[in-house]
Order: sequence, then structure tokens, then C-alpha cells
Amino acid sequence: MYAASPTSSYHTNIFKDGWEYDLSLIDAPTFMTAGTGSFDSGTALSKNIQSDEKAGIMQGITPLWSLEENLEDLPNNIDKAFARKKEVDHGDSYLQFDGYMTAWFRYYLMNDTEAGKVFYGESPELLKNDLYQDVKVLKHQ
Repeated sequence: MYAASPTSSYHTNIFKDGWEYDLSLIDAPTFMTAGTGSFDSGTALSKNIQSDEKAGIMQGITPLWSLEENLEDLPNNIDKAFARKKEVDHGDSYLQFDGYMTAWFRYYLMNDTEAGKVFYGESPELLKNDLYQDVKVLKHQ
């Protein structure tokens, strides 16, 4: 599975508009991406902080705390990963990750070991890419 800028639990809990999800039900390898731009990352450091525009506190669509929460909520018996691209915001994020999304699907759907080197092995390409930060890749053993 691949998710570009998945909506945070802060927003799904507030809006209750059908975007709620239960990650514990997923049984497929999952790769999540987001940008570090203000609309995606916001300024709030947890879901317990309310947005307050006047105070400069904004809950982003997919802040780092949300990606970490999602990674934790996904089952431990699947491979899972996330990465944030620097200087990309929510509206452009789905256009920015085609190469990594393709590598994820090629590795898992086609057993393409070369594509898997993007995420795994001695020197995964994604971990060395200076355009990305906050990369976490967990391979189930």
C-alpha cells in the first residue's frame, strides 16, 4: 500500500467526515510520504495541540508526529516505511514521490530486488537522498 500525505488522526477526529481509518487492519507492506511544507507539516508537535491561527499553531495534514503515529499503529508483522520530502507541500506531494512509490510497488509486486535496494540493504538509496528527511524503514523479519 502507498499513501501520499495521509490525513492525520487530529483532522479525522475533529471533522468526522469519513476519512477515519484503522491502520491495525492493514496486512500489506505500507509506504507513506509527506512534504515538509507548512500545510503538510504544520507547527503543532502532537495531536493533543489545538490549531490556533492567531498564536501561529497549525495542525498540518500530515505532520511528522502523524507519520510516526501511523507507523506505530500499523501491525508489526508487515514492512512499513515513511519519508518526508524537503520543501514540498501538500498540494504538490502526490507529484513528488513517483519514483519511490514505483520502487515500493516493484519490490513487493514484482519481486524486483534492485527496486528493494532503495529501501533495504547495506546502503538504502532513500536514506542517502538529501532531498528527504525523517526517513524510517522497518522490515519485518
